[in-house]
Amino acid sequence: MEQTHKEKVKSYWTHIANEWDDLYESKTSLGRWFNRVFRKAIFMRVEEALKACLDNSCKTVLDIGCGSGRPACVMAKSAVEQITGIDVATSMIGLANKLAQENGLADKCQFMVADFSETSYEKTFDAVIALGVLDYVDDSVAFLTKMRTSAKKIIFFSAPKPTLVRSPLRKIRYTFRKCPITFYTRAKLDKVMKGAGFHRFDIKPLTGAGYMVIGYCD
Repeated sequence: MEQTHKEKVKSYWTHIANEWDDLYESKTSLGRWFNRVFRKAIFMRVEEALKACLDNSCKTVLDIGCGSGRPACVMAKSAVEQITGIDVATSMIGLANKLAQENGLADKCQFMVADFSETSYEKTFDAVIALGVLDYVDDSVAFLTKMRTSAKKIIFFSAPKPTLVRSPLRKIRYTFRKCPITFYTRAKLDKVMKGAGFHRFDIKPLTGAGYMVIGYCD
């Protein structure tokens, strides 16, 4: 039987947990240098998400698709008081819990296996973030609407843009691994944000990779 969109995404992330975590903290100096130079977008979006939370005095954060917990732990070391990370991949949550324990952040970080689209939070958090998640969502308007109704102050997310070289190569790579992926133009992001009920939002370029979007939950 053909897997659903969600099943394909879950299977992909379940199997690459360690590979993904290595992008943040490679075991070799060459690997760390390469990732910082050629994959700097994954670090930039964490910095921008933290800035957005601090600028808006967000103390509680929900991190959707938290992965191995790297961004969450960065935020937990700041003025963010409590961060809840959820991910559909059990393997990712295992890495996240281990990382929080090793860094003495278990009291500020709570990680759990959960599907955001099937869980209700009802404005429990000041901010709801999703870094590198919208790429894999089949209904972006519904997803962003749910983010808006789960946040008290802001939502923040990143989205990849179509490019002449990197996007086709990435599409081929993900197709080979049977994982669906979507790219977003600025016009498309503007449309889905309005469709999700946002009256105020900012779309900023993410160097070489796409966009960062902050939506205000008025």
